[in-house]
Amino acid sequence: PVEKSRPRTYSSLSEDEKRRLATELVKYLLSIGYSAKQAESIFGTLYYLVREDPVSPLYDAREYATLLNACGRLERYSLAIALGLGFRGKTLHKAVSEFMKYKKILSEAINRILSEEKYIRHFDHCVFVDARDLIPQKMAGSIASILSSSRMIVAGKPVIVVAGKSKLKISVRKPWNALRRYKNLHLGEILAHATKEAGGFGGGHANAAGGLIPEEKLEEFVESFNKIIGGGGYSKSY
Repeated sequence: PVEKSRPRTYSSLSEDEKRRLATELVKYLLSIGYSAKQAESIFGTLYYLVREDPVSPLYDAREYATLLNACGRLERYSLAIALGLGFRGKTLHKAVSEFMKYKKILSEAINRILSEEKYIRHFDHCVFVDARDLIPQKMAGSIASILSSSRMIVAGKPVIVVAGKSKLKISVRKPWNALRRYKNLHLGEILAHATKEAGGFGGGHANAAGGLIPEEKLEEFVESFNKIIGGGGYSKSY
């Protein structure tokens, strides 16, 4: 909605409007197949930075973090630091522009991944996405998170995304609809072992992990990871 030619933000909505919006969002998610628990995950605590302009993207702490993240992913580190130090005006405008650029890269990459068969390979125990010619290395984790948390890939297997050149960035995520045999696996431990076997390194949490490997070891890594997943993973860290 627009008010006085300016788009309205969530913080500008009345309590009644917020309730109506939340209700409609939950109804929509349920209508496209999400469970009640997944649909209700849109609710949470909001943190506002009260010294910022309420119409600024920096007013909501989560949106502020999103801007900083986009600058980091696109290697605009000085811009992120300047924003954190309190610079606004042109600095904020540039940061928003970088965020829009970041969103565009993600959107175009996702569309190509889903529309062109060459980017996705289905293994017995994982889904492999080769995004080397689509995104910068630092965006592998973002693509992996989007694909694994959405209904775009419904295989129920761990999702691997690779990006970069020479030293490849590997990002692995457990999908929202993980099959029972994969739910208790610790991806960080599995990735630590598989990347080590491929001459690289990695690690992470039970549901998300990342690492680096030499480009020439990619096929060896994917086969090793798939084999470990199929064998039930590991019971200790590496």
